[in-house]
Amino acid sequence: MTTRGSAVVVGGGVAGLTWALDAMESGLDVTVLERSTLLGGAVRSAQLGPVTVDVGAESFALARTDVLELASRLDLAQQVERPAIGQAHVMLDGRCMPLPPGLLGIPATLADIAALLGPDAAAQAETRDGAPIPEVAPPTIGRLVRDRLGDRVAELLVDPVLAGVHATRADDAELASVAPSLYAAMRTHGGLLPAVVALRGALGPAGAPVATIAGGMSRLVARLVERLEDGGAVVRTGTSVERLHHEDERGRWRVHTDAGEVAADVLCLAVPARAAAALLHTLSDPAAREIAEELARLQTTDDVTLVTLLIEDAELAAAGAPVGSGVLVADTSVRAKAMTHASAKWGWLADALPADHHVVRLSYGGIHRTEERDEATLVADARDDVIRLLRGATSDPTIRASLVTRWPGALIRPVVGRAERLAAIDAFLPGLRRVALVGSAVAGNGLAGVVGRSAHEARRTLP
Repeated sequence: MTTRGSAVVVGGGVAGLTWALDAMESGLDVTVLERSTLLGGAVRSAQLGPVTVDVGAESFALARTDVLELASRLDLAQQVERPAIGQAHVMLDGRCMPLPPGLLGIPATLADIAALLGPDAAAQAETRDGAPIPEVAPPTIGRLVRDRLGDRVAELLVDPVLAGVHATRADDAELASVAPSLYAAMRTHGGLLPAVVALRGALGPAGAPVATIAGGMSRLVARLVERLEDGGAVVRTGTSVERLHHEDERGRWRVHTDAGEVAADVLCLAVPARAAAALLHTLSDPAAREIAEELARLQTTDDVTLVTLLIEDAELAAAGAPVGSGVLVADTSVRAKAMTHASAKWGWLADALPADHHVVRLSYGGIHRTEERDEATLVADARDDVIRLLRGATSDPTIRASLVTRWPGALIRPVVGRAERLAAIDAFLPGLRRVALVGSAVAGNGLAGVVGRSAHEARRTLP
């Protein structure tokens, strides 16, 4: 079979594998090079007692359709599953209260603010949000929420959501990065609350705009790899890329690895910002150097540690799902920043468990450093946090199995200046002949954005 050339993908996460699939289907010979022994990046599963569970990304957003379209291409559309319980909670002052529909923790109505924070907070929000809207947007979402709805909404509702999603406090999260359409919607609809209603309207009730793959998100990775290998692509793990070389006379790339050299007409970099910058610095091309410098400035990340527990607890089973799909934490009495009651949230997981068994997943990071705590200590902390977060539903859960998964630098922190740097990178990229740049370093957090960026770069770079 005659091909239209060749492509090399550096990085075997979902971003690189998705771009590789597009490259293969466009007629290129494809080689994927992954430094570690595992493919999928932050999409990973592990055995927890009798069940396989996600120990990385456990879902994807439905606000954009990129992952749904990819699942359909991979014949996984029938396995896409919405949450069995969409209602999340927030822990405030020792109480777990339902988190109302909104946007990044911003409630949609004054009644929701009153229910969570009291009538005084609602009255303050009504006054502030009725004020004229400045022409220039504030730099952070924290400043916006404080100005329009008050400090308590920012600190007790928005902070926990942003800590869980972006490992960032509201006062540090760049508005243009985390909610790029919010300020324009404010100006159109006359206030922050009406803007949230308008933007949220198409997403449905709280918790609805996410989904997973029944059996675990790692099925997406397995199907990507299977489709690539069935199509003749070469997927190599345990291979480190050391430097790049661009042959100007032929316009081909040479990728130097610890196992030899690979040539390609098209190159895709699907690695963290630091690694991409280091490789681009091996080139003499001015555009490559400019991109490398901008990538080096995107090094604001945070570590995440996930503790996943299989617990047996008849009391919890009798209580059903007392905190719905899980809890975001705005309370210093709990070490975790969030807990997901995974077996209440996902029907496929509940069906796979023995009676009275539950899977809960706790997330640690940000201000709660975990590097110096061993696994036994983390599991003990997680057990204590489960008791606090499920107060009234359980008093003495029995841990049947546990997993501790550390993700160094896994979450991108969308600090002020990120949007400007990404725009600069995209402006310089066309200066590098047929080079795609994908992955969370440039796409941000979340599978939907990562897969969407890969599709965009495929359209831009592939023949």
